[in-house]
Amino acid sequence: MATRPTVIGGAAAPPADSSAPLAPTRIGSPAPAAQASALPAAPSPAAAAPLPSAMPTRLPAVPAPPVAPSASPPLSVVTTKADATPSRLPGVPRKPLAVDDATLSQQFPDAPPALLARARQLLAGVVPAVFDRPAVERFGRETQARHAGLVDELLQLMDHELLRAAPRHIERLLALLEDLAETLAPSTSALPWSRRKAPRARLAALRPEIDTLRAALEAADGPLAKLRAQLATNQQAAAELLTELQALGLATEALPGLLPAAQRENLALSLQDRLVSLARTQATLQQHRLQAEQADQQLAQLASRLHDTVRVSLPAWLASMAALPAEPAHDTERFLLQERLQAVIHGLRS
Repeated sequence: MATRPTVIGGAAAPPADSSAPLAPTRIGSPAPAAQASALPAAPSPAAAAPLPSAMPTRLPAVPAPPVAPSASPPLSVVTTKADATPSRLPGVPRKPLAVDDATLSQQFPDAPPALLARARQLLAGVVPAVFDRPAVERFGRETQARHAGLVDELLQLMDHELLRAAPRHIERLLALLEDLAETLAPSTSALPWSRRKAPRARLAALRPEIDTLRAALEAADGPLAKLRAQLATNQQAAAELLTELQALGLATEALPGLLPAAQRENLALSLQDRLVSLARTQATLQQHRLQAEQADQQLAQLASRLHDTVRVSLPAWLASMAALPAEPAHDTERFLLQERLQAVIHGLRS
């Protein structure tokens, strides 16, 4: 029985022929790839027999036990607020001017106490640390801008359609009444038939237009009262604005004596310009108040004419003319009717 050499290191198995000479035993690395490819390797018994794969063990599924509802209340989400405390940064404290009424009273002895108190409040809002030239230019400018709004409002009130239509109606009514007055005037002719004018017939012809004008003027009472109320509001606002401007003037004039010396010299020209601008606005506002007062007087006169003449005197004269049985034949009767009509005409003109 032939003995097989032991092959160590993965060398190829010897041929099956036993008569062939034995190859030397090689210990170490396997043969090169060229020699290994020439000799086919015998299949390994271990490689030829496949190993059984490991199959996972399947256990029967166990149903989960039912979960009872929890009796505890649901959890609430708690949110925490961030600390709202403002951070403190180092800086320079800003202190406003400290002014008392006695100081202002000594500087402005003729000013009313209420005006001095308002000037002190305005000065208390001035912080010298940040009171520069732009701040001087802004001092009181917003108050001055309110004056333009009051002027525009007054112009709109005085341009109301009522103030244009009512004078036209009055002028036309005056023309009709003067036409009637001529029919009542005694004739200067010696001919008897030349004096026999017919005022009742003339009134019947003019009556529709007279009634139309009366209705238009009587309907103007409500809008006229509303217009006067708006004008009174404008006058009140102008008076309050003038007081505010006067207080601003006092505060601006007092500022140079309250600021530090260096700041006073730097802002002297700007404060002087601001004081002049406030004085001009006060003068303009005074003119505005005078115009508003004149407008209120005109509206009051118009309201008086509409009430006393159109609503009272003219209807009374028309009633006396309607009460006549015929045309007035006597000069005395004509004279009395004409005198009363002239009073109506005078009331409309005044």
